[in-house]
Amino acid sequence: MSDTLEKLARVLEERKQADPDSSYVAGLYHKGLDAILQKVGEEAVETILAAKGPIDTRPACLPAA
Repeated sequence: MSDTLEKLARVLEERKQADPDSSYVAGLYHKGLDAILQKVGEEAVETILAAKGPIDTRPACLPAA
């Protein structure tokens, strides 16, 4: 696991130095910590929902199957 995190850290450092117009990550760094934290939060929500399983699309008033 630590090897994966070390690789991720290296990639992020490389992309931090890139042109913000050509790198999404560099653009987030350029926008500042709030933009980075917002993106991390969005990804966290998506991860939690994916781990939960399929989304129940029935109206709340209908009983569960």
